Amino acid sequence: MSAIAVRNVLAHDDGDVRCLRELMRQQTVFSHAWRMAKSPDQKKKRYRTSLPPPPPLPEYHILADVDDPLARLLLRGVRDIREWVLLDPGDRAPAPVSPAMREGLVFASAAHPSLARALAVFSSIREAPRLVSAGELIQACVDVRIWAEERGLVHTAIHFAETAAALDLDNPILACDAGRAARRAAAVERAEAWFDRAEKLGARNKNKRELIRALLGHGNLMRELGRFAEARAFILRASKMASSTRRYRQAAEAAHDLLCIAIEEGTVTDVEEYVETALRTYPIHHPSIPRFVHDWSFHLIRQRLYAEAVPLLAAIVPGASRPELKLLYSGTLARAAAGAGRVEQWKEASDTVLEMVGLIREFAAASLANVAEGSRFFGDWERGERCARRAIEIARERKEADVLAGSKQILTAIRRQVPPETQARPADPERVEAITARITALLHQRQKPARRPVATDRDRHPRQGRENDPSEGN
Repeated sequence: MSAIAVRNVLAHDDGDVRCLRELMRQQTVFSHAWRMAKSPDQKKKRYRTSLPPPPPLPEYHILADVDDPLARLLLRGVRDIREWVLLDPGDRAPAPVSPAMREGLVFASAAHPSLARALAVFSSIREAPRLVSAGELIQACVDVRIWAEERGLVHTAIHFAETAAALDLDNPILACDAGRAARRAAAVERAEAWFDRAEKLGARNKNKRELIRALLGHGNLMRELGRFAEARAFILRASKMASSTRRYRQAAEAAHDLLCIAIEEGTVTDVEEYVETALRTYPIHHPSIPRFVHDWSFHLIRQRLYAEAVPLLAAIVPGASRPELKLLYSGTLARAAAGAGRVEQWKEASDTVLEMVGLIREFAAASLANVAEGSRFFGDWERGERCARRAIEIARERKEADVLAGSKQILTAIRRQVPPETQARPADPERVEAITARITALLHQRQKPARRPVATDRDRHPRQGRENDPSEGN
């Protein structure tokens, strides 16, 4: 969004409006203060967090995600929190809340109940800044981040995740949350910086759970960049640590991530090994099970076993927990249905992808590439080329090296009008049938209610577990 557009948006706010130049000046000051932040513990050189957190992003990026008037409230909330951080407690003077702003807060709280607590804190930080604690601000930022992630609003999520981490620079949980939000927003350098900081903080605080979580996040970042050797090193380290400390849930997640690397590299024996490990260790009601089913189905597609993949993918699309996951599942289902000759399923899934890609960036490139590949089965070269070109643009923008390479190969085949290879027979049909049967039974068992809540990785499913406790330890 241009500076003129930002100025126009801010001009409609209440009487305490700052011009864009003042906003930028505060941004520069806060950026300098944030960069200068260091860990107080300088004695433990091995785990010293020598790398400062990245400077904050321009606040008006939030306007790219959210419509007015909520955009202005969130924009002002980030700005007020950053001002609160910069000022000494004695210098935090109250500011008036105009009737228009108060009315907007009431309306937004009613429209978005999960943001009510955060919006109340945004009001309090203006009216009584000396009475607001850092813990309340962190919780407000976490609430907004969760709300944004559930709706695929990656710019809003990264702003509030990084602001929460800036309020407690020694907290590995918040640093890891910021890294994962940056990864989803394709801010690669920022994600790597936050993950590095989270790993050092987790090691220094002897917080093995968060250290493992940071290693998994860092490994997945490397995998998305196509740097598989580095990705495997991070994830193997996390896997060994999880197994040795009996953190079986995280060990299952590590096996799942190693499965993804093996699929990308095409090592079939490793794929089957990691599938067995994940099936053995994943809790039945772990919310990452649908994503695991998707990844196994994608492996079947790579082996040209389209008919075997279709029923598994069709079972997980309706229950996708987040919009970007529905986009991902639908794109893969479109490719499998096309390969299996299921015309109606192909049309429905591909139409879903084309409707969603304009709103969601995460997994958009991979989903469009799958639709482009599916178009080859029906000889729809025009549609396939259009989807492949768009996939290349998004993959290049988000620095998704592996998706970019695959999309280029698909585009080349489309230009040459080369049809894809058709359905194949499994090399080991009994083994494929056994694994598929176990996965089908697992999906059936998940329909029964869980006896107790399942502790999960918050990046995969942010509403689960103890996400709202920023002080959580091991």
